[in-house]
Amino acid sequence: MKLDINTLSPVYNHPFYRNLTYYELKQPSVTGDNCAVSVYCEGNFDLVVLDKDSTTNVSNACTPDQRRAFLLAYSNDFDESAFTGFYRYFNSILEAADPKDYSSYAKIRFDVEKEENFEYFLSLRGLLSSFVDSSYKQLPFTDPSLRFTNTSRGSDVLRVLERLLDRYVDYRIFPYCGYRILIFLKRWPDEYYTGLRVKNLIEKLRRHHMFIDVLGTETPSGGLAQDTMYHLATMTNGLYGYDSPDSLNNVCWKSIQKEFHGFIYRLCVDSLLTLELI
Repeated sequence: MKLDINTLSPVYNHPFYRNLTYYELKQPSVTGDNCAVSVYCEGNFDLVVLDKDSTTNVSNACTPDQRRAFLLAYSNDFDESAFTGFYRYFNSILEAADPKDYSSYAKIRFDVEKEENFEYFLSLRGLLSSFVDSSYKQLPFTDPSLRFTNTSRGSDVLRVLERLLDRYVDYRIFPYCGYRILIFLKRWPDEYYTGLRVKNLIEKLRRHHMFIDVLGTETPSGGLAQDTMYHLATMTNGLYGYDSPDSLNNVCWKSIQKEFHGFIYRLCVDSLLTLELI
């Protein structure tokens, strides 16, 4: 059955029904003959197939219960002291609380003159091990010699997200849907959130169910647009915090552990329907 906003009643009790109410819905186009049938969506829509016990997003193969990927992105502008004890802190609690809902991990450093590549890991332990040498001595997170030569230049954090969305990463290892992205931001970008570049980023992030937590600073090392990353985080159901560098360890772990998005939902009161909030 082709569904739109006016014909949802047959799937009202389906577990995925509530998710459908958040989006604009349109009936797919169906063509076929005696041998085959073709179902597709026109325009900027995803094809979602509801079965009795399952849901499949045919357009991007992403479902709510799919295991996610975690990306840690951090600015090279931070002082190395901000990451003191990073490995020791995480390794001490890893055995007791290794998160099970992530299929893979990645990291990248930004605000460097030459773009660096994404690094991938199949476990949180693998990610953490990349920060230490063979004797488990913590390696430097940042390198002052690689910082922008122009101190007034804005952060290239938006470029990191664009590379992610434009499939500059290896999706055999790192799935394209359901990212949790944690950004340690020291330098503001130059692009304002009202610009088309940021609006396009938000649309793509939301389309692929990616969301961002950002830890910023009240004393940036450069950049013009203070509100851009706050707006980008909140518009993807993420969080933005201003804090001291001493809290980086705790914030990072809380972001990895967090199991759910935070949602704001406007209820439409109707005498005939009920909506269960869980």
